[in-house]
Amino acid sequence: MIKLSFVCFLFGLGVFLSCSKMDSAMEKSFQQAKNNKEELKRVINHYKTKDDTIGYIASIFLIENMKGLGTYDSKTDSMRLDLEHINADYLISNIDASLKVSRLNLIKGNISQTAFLEYILPYRLEYEGLSDWRKQCLDRYNSISGDLFNLKTFEEQAFYAVTNINNDLIDHFKYTNSESPAEFNNWQQLITRKSGDCWAMTNTITYPLRAMGIPTTIDFITSWGNSNGGGHAWNTLILKTRKTVPFLGFEASPPNYNPFKVYKTVMRFPAKIFRKTFSMNPLALSNLITNVNDIPVHLRFDRAIDVTDQYLSTKTVKVYIGNRSAPNIVYLSVFSNGQWQPVCGTPRKLGYYFFDKMVENILYIPTSFDSEKGVKLLGYPFFIRSGIIFSLKPNMSSLENITIGNTRSLVSDGLGLYGLNISKEVFYQRMENLMSGINTSKPLDNVTYKLFYWDGSWVLHSEVKKIPGKNLVFYNVPKNALLRLISPHDLRNSRIFSYKNGQVWW
Repeated sequence: MIKLSFVCFLFGLGVFLSCSKMDSAMEKSFQQAKNNKEELKRVINHYKTKDDTIGYIASIFLIENMKGLGTYDSKTDSMRLDLEHINADYLISNIDASLKVSRLNLIKGNISQTAFLEYILPYRLEYEGLSDWRKQCLDRYNSISGDLFNLKTFEEQAFYAVTNINNDLIDHFKYTNSESPAEFNNWQQLITRKSGDCWAMTNTITYPLRAMGIPTTIDFITSWGNSNGGGHAWNTLILKTRKTVPFLGFEASPPNYNPFKVYKTVMRFPAKIFRKTFSMNPLALSNLITNVNDIPVHLRFDRAIDVTDQYLSTKTVKVYIGNRSAPNIVYLSVFSNGQWQPVCGTPRKLGYYFFDKMVENILYIPTSFDSEKGVKLLGYPFFIRSGIIFSLKPNMSSLENITIGNTRSLVSDGLGLYGLNISKEVFYQRMENLMSGINTSKPLDNVTYKLFYWDGSWVLHSEVKKIPGKNLVFYNVPKNALLRLISPHDLRNSRIFSYKNGQVWW
């Protein structure tokens, strides 16, 4: 048995306090459990009777953070809530299984308290049907889990487990957006179908790694900052020896995976990176805004933390909205797929809005959002460079002529090659051509291009037809303006740029 005094020393005073009393969160969980309250108490009493303090802490953590979790039923479009229905034996079995593979590493200090509670212990990932997934995963990967004992360090064990599970999965996955969302599928369903999006890829490998006692989670973004496209997700190992170790199930093992890499030095960068947790984040927008409909759909999550600074150079941004009707919540938005997309929000404090961990060299614009009006622009776009904020407000009294070298950014050109029905040889040749400036998106002869600049909305500056043998030039364009070039054949890939001795793509 691990006695209370040692474990509280191991876990720290904060956990000792949660060990010694049931706080308001636990009382709320019991109230929401209704007739299932006694089942939850049976789990807690089980570990209290055994004098197993780690098990006791684990049971408290799960029950306190169970609100809103459950199994989604697509037939009835309803949720079978865990608090009201989960069985004590299932929770006890899950806790015991997680402790069996983690207890020694907890004592040795290979796994932190947070890593165990958040990234090994949880009995579910999202809203999938509950199953005996730990046993299923260990049965399938029995030889891999057995080999871990032969490796000296915990980092070696983690890398070995990821690499060998990925070797089993790689080349057996079909990427598609037509499958049912991964959040509604348990491990057996995911490993059987081997198809879906990046969430299916990340979820599938998270299950067996957690079953082996390897703290694993999923980092995700909602929008890219310097390219079009949707969100993305990848896996991350939570190790004490390294800050962040990203990888991707079915595709790439650590330590050489870069979630931002398009090709060689060509990168696309997100404005915000979040990490999935089991515990609820009190600073999540859903806990700050009364009406959840006044939160953009893609930001309605409360079980995640901001880890942007673990990947990229960031700064805190202070925004002032100079009018009396300034909203309680202001968002920073990026330009994606032809519109401004909110990526994070914060409440007003002392007349200002403080945005932490904002990525440098990404273009933002302050906006508001509500369920009826949608996104409303509140200022001019800006970017951060070397800690300094630069605003892009068109200077109508200072004009310049600009020459269009390319109609798309190098990032957009590179991404455009993915998904094409071409051989690997042709793909790499075209990528190399892009890197050397060959076959880039030069303006096409006899095509008319429209140039817009941003001044509270997109304002048409002029239309120019590309004449064969001559550069595409727009005359008398306001300096310090955010620009957008529209051509009839390339609307989907249109990106924004500014101009300073050439095009600066955002």
